[in-house]
Amino acid sequence: MLNPRTLVTSELSPTVYWRSNFPALLSTPQLSVYTVLDVDLLPLRSKKHQSADVTVVLSNGDWSKSHVVRTHLGGILKVDDEVLGYNLEGRNFPAGALMNLDESELADVVSLTANKYWDTLLSHQ
Repeated sequence: MLNPRTLVTSELSPTVYWRSNFPALLSTPQLSVYTVLDVDLLPLRSKKHQSADVTVVLSNGDWSKSHVVRTHLGGILKVDDEVLGYNLEGRNFPAGALMNLDESELADVVSLTANKYWDTLLSHQ
C-alpha cells in the first residue's frame, strides 16, 4: 500500500489481508475518466514515486469544474493525459465507513491511475 500524501509504503501480508475482511466502498465500474489540466510537482520524492498536485476535470463532463488531487504519479502524468479516478463528490457511504477519517480532509476525487497503464493491465487479463 502507498500513502499518496507521504509516499510511505507498507506491506500487508496475504494472511492479514484475508483475515481482516472488509468491504470495498467503490469498485472498478465506478471509476470515472478525467483529463489532466496541470501537474504541479512537489518536493516529496521516493525511489519510485514523485508527489504532485494534479488538476483534473471529468473528460465527459463540465470542464469548468476542476479538482486538485494529490498523487504519487507526478513523474508520469503530463497535461492532456487521461486518468481514472473515483468521484467522491456527493457520494453516500454506509454509516461508519469513514468513521476514522476527518471528512474535511477528503478529496472530491481520489485514486488516480494513469489510463495508459490501466489499458495495458486490462489487456493482459
